[in-house]
Amino acid sequence: MAKTEKRVQKTIQWDADVWTALEDHNKRSRLNNMSAAANDAVRFALFPEFRSDREKDMVKLMQDIRASLYEHRKATARDLMILQEGFFQFVEEFFQHTHSIPKNELAAAKAQAKARLKEFMEQLVQKAQDPKRKTQEKE
Repeated sequence: MAKTEKRVQKTIQWDADVWTALEDHNKRSRLNNMSAAANDAVRFALFPEFRSDREKDMVKLMQDIRASLYEHRKATARDLMILQEGFFQFVEEFFQHTHSIPKNELAAAKAQAKARLKEFMEQLVQKAQDPKRKTQEKE
């Protein structure tokens, strides 16, 4: 509690619930002076500099969250870079080892590609739904 040179005496009408809460606070804090408790409460409500403890906790929490998000962004960016590099290497290998398809064989190649893609997707779904694989991944 900051002391001032001259105090001002005013009459305040308290709501019953506020007065009860103030009395309870005085009992918990072992304060005997109701004016001191009221001044502290009003200072805390009106002046941000008296809320430093709570604000320090909030600032610390926000800094922790910000640091966590920063680390997550770095990890995500690294993972995306690895995936991108792998995809580009796959595309390069694919172009190196596959020949261009003549126009008269294009329809057959598209049909074969659709069939292979469908089979690949079915295998992917089956592996994703396999309960043995899920238990192995958990271990």
